[in-house]
Amino acid sequence: MSWLGGLLGGTLGFALGGPLGAILGAIAGQSISGRAPQGLDATSKQTIFFTSLFAMLGSLAKADGRVSKAEIRFVEQLMREQLGLAQEARTLAINIFNEAKRRPATFEAYARQFGEVFSQEPEQREMLLRLLVQAAMADGEMHEHEERLLKRAAEIFHLIPLLEQLLDRVSDGSDGSSLDQCYAILESEPEDELSVIKKRYRRLAMKYHPDRIQSQGLPPELLSAAEEKFKEIQEAYAVLSDADKRAQYDRFGHNGPAGNPFGGFSGGGFNINLEDLLGGDFFSGFFGGGRGRSRERRGSDILVRHSIDMATVITGSEESIELDLPVECTTCHGTGAKDGNTTKCVNCQGQGRVRVRQQIGPFVNEVVQDCRDCRGTGSTIESPCDDCHGRGHRVETKTIRFNVPPGAEHGTRLRLRGQGEPAERGQGSAGDLLVEIEVLTHPWFERNGSDLIMSLPLGYPDLVLGTKVTIDHIDGKPLDIVVPARSSAGHTLEIRKRGLPHMRRSGRGDVVVLLKLHVPDKISKADKKQLESMKSTLNPADQEQRILDDAVERRANE
Repeated sequence: MSWLGGLLGGTLGFALGGPLGAILGAIAGQSISGRAPQGLDATSKQTIFFTSLFAMLGSLAKADGRVSKAEIRFVEQLMREQLGLAQEARTLAINIFNEAKRRPATFEAYARQFGEVFSQEPEQREMLLRLLVQAAMADGEMHEHEERLLKRAAEIFHLIPLLEQLLDRVSDGSDGSSLDQCYAILESEPEDELSVIKKRYRRLAMKYHPDRIQSQGLPPELLSAAEEKFKEIQEAYAVLSDADKRAQYDRFGHNGPAGNPFGGFSGGGFNINLEDLLGGDFFSGFFGGGRGRSRERRGSDILVRHSIDMATVITGSEESIELDLPVECTTCHGTGAKDGNTTKCVNCQGQGRVRVRQQIGPFVNEVVQDCRDCRGTGSTIESPCDDCHGRGHRVETKTIRFNVPPGAEHGTRLRLRGQGEPAERGQGSAGDLLVEIEVLTHPWFERNGSDLIMSLPLGYPDLVLGTKVTIDHIDGKPLDIVVPARSSAGHTLEIRKRGLPHMRRSGRGDVVVLLKLHVPDKISKADKKQLESMKSTLNPADQEQRILDDAVERRANE
């Protein structure tokens, strides 16, 4: 527990800066200020994750003005059962939680600092958001103030779709009865073939493997949460990879007539092939053993970005881009050799792999890695091809066509199989082409997941008397905004199901309209005189009472 030891030493927490450093400083009785430094090491990141978790839990619990017994029990259970914290760590976690209760308004500040530190580690952000949702549901229901804070955290973490998925499960009763649950976990659809589901399972399992999560800065005490997500992925694949179980699941859902198809780790529930998950040479690479099978070499993936306007998100579209991409050299047929002839590599004896001894601290490990002489191909070239200079590929201009799905978000990546870089010297399959979607900003709409947010400046007469405003909408149909009489600036109107499509479920989001008071830059003398005569009518008679009434109304709506 090196990270905790450093923290308790009193220097690491103070070096963090920002609101998290301040809360640790308050516990230690010292004043801390400033922002978190850049380039934090793993120990500092572990400290930030630990502190952020219990600070945000305390702030979330206090957001409604009181901390319930159910919320306290959840935190105790989290520390004792899920995380298995030692007494020293539990004491620190409780102190952070209690200090945060006294600072409920800083929830967003904690989230911002965490989001900045883990901006390149989406797994860490997802882990924290999942734990916060669990905490919010500790008393059996999601309160309005809790959902509001969770949505703000999801915005900061850029995880709005994940939160929507989690909230959908909450609204469904969280019993796993949804027919789409297994497919949603594996980011698949019921019509997907097994090969597609298998590829997505492998990607997700690698992404959420506890060892990988830990290497990115998650304290060892928090790995159980990662293990739960990893287990969830495994269980979903166990159902969908078995033809009989999948057929039963497609017909009856999670709780079919034969019971829960998730068998768990005991009782023969499922069998996970680690070589299938991690690659055929996983065991040979890490243990130097002979379990590995020969692996197929693969070319590198290529990432390109493509911009679309927000209107395209409504229906999706077929897009095309012109790119200069590497293709197999037709002169040497990808071998890189002028005459097409290659010789066996002397260093690796044609295997393409060599054993290397590595020392990590007191431990010596033998690993298997690509041969440097032949770059893993197992062969060398005497006379390089004149056209490709021995690379085995050259660059050509190609037109790439692909489909952008409805509801696509900024940063969505589309994978075009086999259209990336060819394998080294033609020995293997080509990589993939990844098209990252950039959704351009709209003149007046801001996007929040599948919702569209806009402001509507109105004059005082329109707010008092009510009005109807019609504007052109991005779906090609007029958008009617009906403003009721006696509306106030700052209030919002919701126009249901006129937002953007949801990515992973049917339906559309909403259009949220923020009412604003428009004050003209200039006013004529005649209008000014007329307004002066109306002051007694327009201004509140009892200003102090109006202030009190407004405060009561505001707090009731929080």
